[in-house]
Amino acid sequence: MKTFLVSFLLLATLAVSGQNSTGSFTYNGVLRDYILHVPPGYNASVATPLVLNLHGYTSNAQQQQLYTGFDSDADTAGYIVVYPNGIANAWNSGWNNPYHSGVDDVGFLSALIDTISANYNIDACRVFSTGMSNGGFMSYRLACELENKIAAVASVTGSMTDSMMFYCQNTRAVAVMEIHGTADNTVPYNGTVAFTSVDENFNFWASHNSCLGAAITQDLPDTDPLDGATVTKIHHTTCDAATELITFRINGGAHTWPDAAFTIGVTTHDISANSEILQFFNNHPRCVTSTSLEENKSTAVLVFPNPVENTLSLQNDLTGKVELLIYDLAGKIVYRNTDYKNASSISVDTFSPGVYCVKMMNNHRNVITKFVKK
Repeated sequence: MKTFLVSFLLLATLAVSGQNSTGSFTYNGVLRDYILHVPPGYNASVATPLVLNLHGYTSNAQQQQLYTGFDSDADTAGYIVVYPNGIANAWNSGWNNPYHSGVDDVGFLSALIDTISANYNIDACRVFSTGMSNGGFMSYRLACELENKIAAVASVTGSMTDSMMFYCQNTRAVAVMEIHGTADNTVPYNGTVAFTSVDENFNFWASHNSCLGAAITQDLPDTDPLDGATVTKIHHTTCDAATELITFRINGGAHTWPDAAFTIGVTTHDISANSEILQFFNNHPRCVTSTSLEENKSTAVLVFPNPVENTLSLQNDLTGKVELLIYDLAGKIVYRNTDYKNASSISVDTFSPGVYCVKMMNNHRNVITKFVKK
């Protein structure tokens, strides 16, 4: 982030909501600190999702909080947000040689999640990471190395390194979003010798998540023709464990956060990074609870008969073109219909007995439910 913004940002902290607090603890002999934002409607009796929002290189937690303006959207969505500080304004996101050397930021962020969970009722199935630039790189590293805690990640102007890809040992499919400008001169869209391109990252996760078929490419409406940028959405929905991959390619966009609180370069207002990220996170918990399944079932989709022996029918309230995916409990796709017709029947004769998850989606909503094959 531009250094000339520092003075402005420090002054702007006077206007930050009273829901903020600061905290610190010692990890590996070093005092680490963070800013915590709790939504006004927080209820200690209700499990609440948590987002790590990681700053870029040379930036800090305070600047990331103010620049992204994430708190307001998180309040509406009911998320707790933590803005940690990296050592020397940086994250050890995969540049070191050897790779597993230097500051253990993966361990620190894991301990940070534990620390917050000890003081707040955090939904362990809904812990996510997003970040700007170096914070986006770090989010990818968490997707690779902290699969037992991080449900999904969203990188803004970040990328991966060859070393990160090589050492990525995650065996679980992870939902991944990238938001990146084609005119980004800090972390170029097409990559450098030091880090991979946005397209390479997308293909890496498509392979990792066993995504089927070709990605969907869609030019989004240019709702702000004066912002100097347009947006193309590149989208994979047919991936293991009901995961998605999304790239928002900001055509003409700079090293900026879409719809940020203020402009420091070509910044699109055709989408809000905050809204897209939080909606994405809402759709991708690390585990699907029986409560969430029943809520989706009652409001969006009816499965019958359940348990089923031969033929399954589903009725839903989704409009337009609806895609249907059925997964086994290992997260493997066992059935796919890209243009599902409401109330049509599906033969499940060849399915092995057990529990299956159903994911139905249109352009606006994703719903998940389950059924039992006898």
